[in-house]
Amino acid sequence: MAHLAGIGLSGGTVDGSDRSRRSLATFECAVVVFMAFALSMWSQLDIARRSSDPTTSDTRRAIIVMTLALAVCVAATVIATVPVAWTAALKSVRRPELGLRRPVGLFLFATTVLLAGAVMFRHGWAGGAHPWSHASTGPGGAAGVLWASTVAVSAYWVHPSMLFKFPISEIAWMIVSPLAVVAATSGAARTLRRVDLPTELVPFVSVASRTAVAGFGLFVVGTLMWLVDGSPGPGETFQAGTVDVIGLAVMCVTLAVAAQAVSRTSLHRSLTAP
Repeated sequence: MAHLAGIGLSGGTVDGSDRSRRSLATFECAVVVFMAFALSMWSQLDIARRSSDPTTSDTRRAIIVMTLALAVCVAATVIATVPVAWTAALKSVRRPELGLRRPVGLFLFATTVLLAGAVMFRHGWAGGAHPWSHASTGPGGAAGVLWASTVAVSAYWVHPSMLFKFPISEIAWMIVSPLAVVAATSGAARTLRRVDLPTELVPFVSVASRTAVAGFGLFVVGTLMWLVDGSPGPGETFQAGTVDVIGLAVMCVTLAVAAQAVSRTSLHRSLTAP
């Protein structure tokens, strides 16, 4: 209970003034984990759709639900992040005593590495002969960036004979990209633990966070529809694997954590409001 209270999920803390910041930081970590698995899963299905159509209506509906849910999640996350990031950036410049420069710098550096690497590998990430490589150039546009940024969430780690067929640069990116995500998440969490949001931003961030949680729930529903359908489709391109089942379990856990963190943030705000 003490550890849960320390990350803002239950009870009280020794220093009760930062309860909302702790909950918000935990929510941010849950969002990153959920989105990593969700984007990887959606990218898998998006690449399959580029080569063929699902053989069942259930899989088609599942893809539509997952796409809409992902759009809601991304939009709500961006809307909630922009004002918080702007506030943190201003305070890191104007109030150096808060110690925000290092975590903000870490977040910016790691995010830049992740985006630059994803853009670099989005066109050539065929990765040898595997079910996703319908073309040598891989998926293009935004879908390719999302796929390349989450390519480390892959079952190839337990298939070394296939993994080592990849170019060294691609294997290196599969190692570097999750490290960049961890570094960016750490920087963001440390920033949230040290910055106080303006009063007028708290309701805005709370609504956006709740919307993101609703999108997470909708994505889980779409994933369940796909897994229950179980149709592999042409060439087994839509076949769900063990990594997808594990991803669903992880997303369910992080959804529960995110919902609890958001509820604690609202509760703490009501307790501390004048």
